[in-house]
Amino acid sequence: MPCAAQYMLAMVYHEGMVRIVARDKIRIYVYANEAGQPHHTPHCHVYWAEGSSVVALDSLGVLRGDALTRAARVLIEEYAHAARAAWEELNGAP
Repeated sequence: MPCAAQYMLAMVYHEGMVRIVARDKIRIYVYANEAGQPHHTPHCHVYWAEGSSVVALDSLGVLRGDALTRAARVLIEEYAHAARAAWEELNGAP
């Protein structure tokens, strides 16, 4: 399991979004809410060559999009804590 310092090295901040990690052509992002519209359930966006999905951070279940590949599931499980921290930083605690 990565330590907090490794989370910070992996995360890339841009206005309104954070790239949590990019590894083996899989990317995980968290976005800030837009135009003051609240996000509902804390979630992240996962992208890979063959698809993409929106994943709930509490259950790691797919909310929308393609079923996660095995590699994408492993990566989101590894970085779920960092994604949740980024979500709360950008959107506040749910």
